[in-house]
Amino acid sequence: MTPPFPDAVVTRRSLLKVGGATVSMAALVAACGGDDAAAPGRVGNAPVESPAPDEEADDGTYLRTAASMELALVQLYARLTELGGLAGAQQALVDRMASDHEANAATANELATAAGASAFDCANQWYLDRYIGPALERVAGNADADIPESDDIARDSLRIASTFETTVAAMYQQMIEQVRSQELRVELAPLGALAARHAAAVAITVGEAPGSYVSPATSGGDVTPDESGFTPLYAIPTTFGAVSAQDMVIGARNDAGLRFTLPVDTPAANSYIFDNAVCAP
Repeated sequence: MTPPFPDAVVTRRSLLKVGGATVSMAALVAACGGDDAAAPGRVGNAPVESPAPDEEADDGTYLRTAASMELALVQLYARLTELGGLAGAQQALVDRMASDHEANAATANELATAAGASAFDCANQWYLDRYIGPALERVAGNADADIPESDDIARDSLRIASTFETTVAAMYQQMIEQVRSQELRVELAPLGALAARHAAAVAITVGEAPGSYVSPATSGGDVTPDESGFTPLYAIPTTFGAVSAQDMVIGARNDAGLRFTLPVDTPAANSYIFDNAVCAP
């Protein structure tokens, strides 16, 4: 057979040819196989998949979800405070952010009830289980799971805070486009702006001013991890607010010299708080 990529040059035409061959082979394999397709395998210690509910999100859903995310961060900061790695200005910042999130949760619930939905006074359990719980394990350690305690609790606590503040800011950025009511868009904007200011304050606390103010990426530069494996934090990380997943890198190095990395996404249908969701504080 003639190699599809002679001299290792990949062209659009060769990709289309290989793609066609792949589809043909897939059809042949399917024709020769049985009627029942095997379920895809799962590799590693991944959370159990949670299918999205067969419901349509409305304005009340988005507001209840926002309240649940705000309360999830309140729980996160309470636990980080218990771990005792923060002090002085760092702890004062976490205390202020926790207080702001409590106020924002109340505001989101007020907006939800005004929109005809019920208030939701619990943290988002989906995020607690899949994101916040694993993050806290890398700070406190878990002997049963062979997870060591963090080699720098203050560093990891602030990096966790940066990740989730940025995620909440991105959540509101998306919700402003998703809600149907123009009045609600106006109400949600300040909540998202506050989370963005939190993320900026964390970046300045972690870095050294003024070097931590503006990322080189805003002017076409590169941002690379340092020798410890951490990417610098910036108060202004991008020219425009991003809504992509945030890669959270925390914890002590493992035997391979790598740190725990977890991409944290904004809420989606499987983590939305629909009308039938039950709140059990």
